[in-house]
Amino acid sequence: YEVAGGSAIPEDSGDWGRTINAPADPTKAGHNFMGWYKDAGLTEAFTFPVELKADTTVYAKWNALPIQITFDSQGGSDVAPIDTEYDAVVPAPEAPTQLNKVFAGWYKDAACSEGQEYDFALPVSALSDFVLYAKWVPAPRTVTFNTLTEEVSVDPVVVDHGTAVAKPEDPLREGYTFSAWYKDASLSALYDFNDLVVADITLYAKWTIKQYNVTFDDNHGSTTTVSVEHGSLLDVPTPQPVWVGHDFGGWYK
Repeated sequence: YEVAGGSAIPEDSGDWGRTINAPADPTKAGHNFMGWYKDAGLTEAFTFPVELKADTTVYAKWNALPIQITFDSQGGSDVAPIDTEYDAVVPAPEAPTQLNKVFAGWYKDAACSEGQEYDFALPVSALSDFVLYAKWVPAPRTVTFNTLTEEVSVDPVVVDHGTAVAKPEDPLREGYTFSAWYKDASLSALYDFNDLVVADITLYAKWTIKQYNVTFDDNHGSTTTVSVEHGSLLDVPTPQPVWVGHDFGGWYK
């Protein structure tokens, strides 16, 4: 008896002309036994009982169990079931989609537990229909920080959809004081870092230019103070100071 991977059946022997009855059906995981055949190509069925008149080999025929794989997308787009059979290699279906989430694979359990991801490179080993479950992770959202100047840069931050982004360390810019981050380039809407990020966004830095006080001392008991912005030219106060018996020779640091 050639069982083609099924359970072993001992050979049956006896005197010439003895009647041989069919043995108990062999078994094979994931397969249904379909009978005995005269040839290895399984083209001609062998019928029991038979009179023993010569050494004879019979071959078992098997049909793999039909298996249906159902896909639970757990909130995502529908995925059609796949009809296959035991020990077949099934290509993965097209990934489902879900708003604001990213598909992260098919799992054997609804909780999508670690170590339970289904491997489509392996042959089907289930003995009955089964369900696979979609795993989802939040979509990544990029928060870009526009400092409105080439002098200073702040790295973008990627966060999960629906979470808040941490406020970055205040950037530094020579001659300016950083004020806050705004939602718009016109700096009219202040950004609240408690807000949840639900799309890619760009935030804009507001700067306040530094003011410097410059005091002019005439070295004769009088001073004048003026205010000037960083990077601006200093306007010399007028009129020039006067000191009897002296000519004014300019201002010095």
